[in-house]
Formats: sequence, structure tokens, C-alpha cells
Amino acid sequence: MIRALKQRLFQIARDDNHSFKDRLRPFLPRRGSRSAVEQLRHFILVFPDIISQIQAWADHSDMTPPLKRLNGFVLTYIYHPGDFMPDDSNGLFGYLDDAYFVGRAAEEIIKHLGKKARPTFPIFQDIEPQLSKWIKLTKRVIPVEARNVDKMLEELVSGRQEAFEAAIA
Repeated sequence: MIRALKQRLFQIARDDNHSFKDRLRPFLPRRGSRSAVEQLRHFILVFPDIISQIQAWADHSDMTPPLKRLNGFVLTYIYHPGDFMPDDSNGLFGYLDDAYFVGRAAEEIIKHLGKKARPTFPIFQDIEPQLSKWIKLTKRVIPVEARNVDKMLEELVSGRQEAFEAAIA
């Protein structure tokens, strides 16, 4: 499932690169916008790898039940047609909220587990240093959706899963 998602994202990125840039440019400063577009594109393309890491952490003995359930919420959000930004009608840009949700979920787990106590995949070791930068950049581009994701994630981590159902209804 994750492999199919990754392949789909690469296909969309190849076919939709110009449209993605056009959708992002109004939200980015002129200087450095090319770099920002590439960073966000990369964030979207690697979020399946972040999901794989979240799945591996879900079995960690120090995970609280709400954090363990984040794995299921991440997968539900990614494949739910009613997420904050529909994927099909927005091309690659439509996956930015998905990448943001996955990245923020990973941040919450990292915050809980700490740096030393959690096993990480080699690919995530390359992703993790960029994660906070990608998240900040995404907040600039989709601030309303990012706030909604942050609010929903806060509720989920607190154990209130009805917030998830209400948010994507």
C-alpha cells in the first residue's frame, strides 16, 4: 500500500510539476521560491517513507495508546477522499496537507520518544533533519489547513479521536 502510494506520487510529480510550481508561487517570496518549491515537492514524495517509520514506531513499548493509534489515523487521512485538500482535483498540491499531517504526527512521536530511545530506518535519518523546515514551509503555503491539522492532531494525541471523525466529515 505504501509502495503504491509512493509510485503514485512520483507519477503525479512527473506529470504535474508545472502546475505545482504555479500553485505554490503566490505563497512564497520571490527570492528562494525555486528552492522552496523543490523542498515541498520532496516533502510530498518522501511522506510515504515517514509513514513507514511511524508504523515501525507504533510497536515501541514506550508509546502511549493515543500515539500508537496515530498510525491508523495517518493511513485513514491519507486515503480518505474528504481530507482538508482533495488530492485528485489538486494534483501534487493536493497532497501537501497529507504530507503535513504525516510530518506533524512524526514530530509528535519523536517528541514523546526522544532521540535515543527510538529505532529509526536509515532513510528516515536523512529525512528527519529536514522535517521541521518542511513543516514550517508548508504552514506558510496552507496556513488554514495546517491549523486544522494541528488542532486535530492535538486532540488525537490527547486521546480524543472523535475530533478526527468530525474534522474529516
